[in-house]
Amino acid sequence: ITMSAPEGSAFNTRIPAAVKSRSKSSFHIHVAIYGALSSAIGDRIQAGSGSFWAMTLHGTSPEDGSTFNVHILPNGGKGATATTDGLPTVAFPYNGTVTPVEITENQAPILIERKQLVADSGGAGRQRGGLGQEIAMRVVGDRPIVASLRPDKVRFPPPGVLGGYPGAAGTFSVNGHAVPIEPLQLAPGDVYVISLPGGGGYGDPRTRDPAKLLEDIEAGYVTPERAARDYGRAD
Repeated sequence: ITMSAPEGSAFNTRIPAAVKSRSKSSFHIHVAIYGALSSAIGDRIQAGSGSFWAMTLHGTSPEDGSTFNVHILPNGGKGATATTDGLPTVAFPYNGTVTPVEITENQAPILIERKQLVADSGGAGRQRGGLGQEIAMRVVGDRPIVASLRPDKVRFPPPGVLGGYPGAAGTFSVNGHAVPIEPLQLAPGDVYVISLPGGGGYGDPRTRDPAKLLEDIEAGYVTPERAARDYGRAD
């Protein structure tokens, strides 16, 4: 096995290249490696994972005017393997956890309205991809705050392997409308919703154990409509 990272490429940059998002490279390069090895050692690879997103909330406290700067690092779903479904909201190849809701709400004037798994976000497969998550946060103070988001896999979703389907791509919006990837000023009452990608599936979905698919439907991980479309059954 040989590897090449020519000078000037994303994995071997030259000054003054921006490298603040350098950690993102590790969440993509393993997909290429597993894809290259899929025909040789298919039982030892993993489908694409949903990565982590970095979000920062910045402003001044409505109580005493002090400055706050809160970081939130939620994860998408993990890719499936030959023997296991992908785990929900677990990024790969690292295992960090998101800032707890209670800490976020105590440090910034926001209310987390919901934090939930996203149905149908895990890629269909013999082994299903891990589900992504949706987080909705409302500005509850009387002053605007600045939100910066560094998303991932919103154009190209985490891929499946060996016949597995890709996970759902990520999305983000303010008050129900798509917004650009740049720092945004949120007014009191604004709701920022981020939906992180799900992991890719492994193997042909129509070979999934019917008992596992039924468990998925009963748990709300897979809707009957998607079960019928992707797995060929909804019972």
